[in-house]
Amino acid sequence: MSNQTSDNNKRIAKNTLLLYFRMLFMMVVSLYTSRVIQDALGVEDLSIHISAQTIA
Repeated sequence: MSNQTSDNNKRIAKNTLLLYFRMLFMMVVSLYTSRVIQDALGVEDLSIHISAQTIA
């Protein structure tokens, strides 16, 4: 019983760390891509793009 509990705790800790790493990775990717999109579109087209995203 105790061995099963420690295995479950290890699995929970591992999954938690993987989820935090995934969240950090996705945040970095989204910040980078938003900067690239902003540079590529410019101010006017970016506002149209954001408006279209909000509606959809």
